[in-house]
Amino acid sequence: RYHHVSAFIQPVVAGFQALAVITTADANRFAALGASPFNIQVCGNLKYDMPAEQGEAKRRQLRSRLGIAADQSIFLCGSTHEGEEELLLTVYRALAAECSLDWLVAPRHLERLAAIESLFNRVGLPFDRYSQLAGQPRQQAVVLIDTMGDLAELYCAGDYLFCGGSLVDRGGHNIMEAARWGRPVCFGPFIKDFHDAATLLRESGGGFQVADAEALTACLRHLHRHPAAYDQACAQAASVAADQQGAVARQVALVRQWLAQRPHQQPGGGTFAG
Repeated sequence: RYHHVSAFIQPVVAGFQALAVITTADANRFAALGASPFNIQVCGNLKYDMPAEQGEAKRRQLRSRLGIAADQSIFLCGSTHEGEEELLLTVYRALAAECSLDWLVAPRHLERLAAIESLFNRVGLPFDRYSQLAGQPRQQAVVLIDTMGDLAELYCAGDYLFCGGSLVDRGGHNIMEAARWGRPVCFGPFIKDFHDAATLLRESGGGFQVADAEALTACLRHLHRHPAAYDQACAQAASVAADQQGAVARQVALVRQWLAQRPHQQPGGGTFAG
């Protein structure tokens, strides 16, 4: 759309001293709009630049709180939206009929908790609330995550990860947030908000895009039945996530570079060299 008004856009993009972009494709787009290639730097995506964690230690800690044995498999679904829990329920039941599998569900919006509880009660699926596990042992194979801010770390407790907002048309969520723990990440066809991460993970083999719940079941069944393929997917997910580190540092360096080259305004109105 910017190309249709290029006469107005070109002076704007040409006026920037520096542009920090996510990918080479973004750099090419800005250059085509009139930005100087010398002013464009590929820095990566800030959303994917997450701090390094002691993954195994964190995993043991969270699985201990959840009462999960070392050999128990966890299907963890994060940031689910309306309509997805019903679909994911069919996936869980199909897989749980074949192997020992627990299910953790973290809805994107906590105001939907009552609706999810109603669904589980209606289908006769007993569950625990995550907030209750701080004071009592887990009783059920299904845990409903009813707290804010815990999902990013909880992903490391899972074995098979699914990122919501993607089996229904909500644009998806940050799949790299899950991949950084070195576990396969699955997501549906509606991932437009994170298409760059989806491409990286899909092409590396660390992530799997599925068309529907049936395809998700087949994907997870394959990973469960083929440990070597699962281990390879884990390694690829961790590798891709590690490659995304450094975006913040690169952008900070870019800002510092330009601040150092321009005069600074003094409180009294004068300037001094950087």
